[in-house]
Amino acid sequence: MAPTAKSNHGYTILEVILAIFIFGCISTAIFRLLMTTDRIRGRAIFVRTATRLAATEAELLKNISSRNSTFEDSSYTVDQNGRLYTVRRIITEEDSYSLLPAAREPEEITIVVSDTNNETIKPLTFKMLIGVDDP
Repeated sequence: MAPTAKSNHGYTILEVILAIFIFGCISTAIFRLLMTTDRIRGRAIFVRTATRLAATEAELLKNISSRNSTFEDSSYTVDQNGRLYTVRRIITEEDSYSLLPAAREPEEITIVVSDTNNETIKPLTFKMLIGVDDP
């Protein structure tokens, strides 16, 4: 009888385990990259929308200021592209301890925009002065 030749077809168990490990490491890195990209994209959309909402609120305050009306704190919810945003206006009270004649002072107003659907996104805060433009 002739000796049989040893077959070298196929992979050893060590090669298969090593290939699975390498595939797992690469897959995990790609998955983390996709998660980070999605989180950054979501934050960018939030910042863009919050800036637009704050600019709209600032224009509203500018119109109120031009009519010499008073500002009040307010809060409302806006639906933008299927997401709910809360816009809050906070008027900072001015100190009235001045001995000088009571000239109209600019008012400090804070606008806070938060994502109602996603509480993990930190709200954006915008501060502005509205009031007298005369030097």
